[in-house]
Amino acid sequence: MPAFIFSWNNFMFALIFSDEDTRTAPVTLFHFISYAGTDWGGLMAAASLMTVPVVIVAVLGQKHLVAGLTAGATKG
Repeated sequence: MPAFIFSWNNFMFALIFSDEDTRTAPVTLFHFISYAGTDWGGLMAAASLMTVPVVIVAVLGQKHLVAGLTAGATKG
């Protein structure tokens, strides 16, 4: 729950205090949604580009994460 609250606060602060030149990625995604409609193509393309690096890091680091978690579980 604290991680969700921190993420939400981070989004709100960036939304309120950022300029057009200094937007964060979630705020940029938010601007694809307007009163007149939603640019679904642009929103999905930008969200995919934001997600790809996270997935790549997770796949490459999974082996090391599992090795670190299981290293402390053995006796001896």
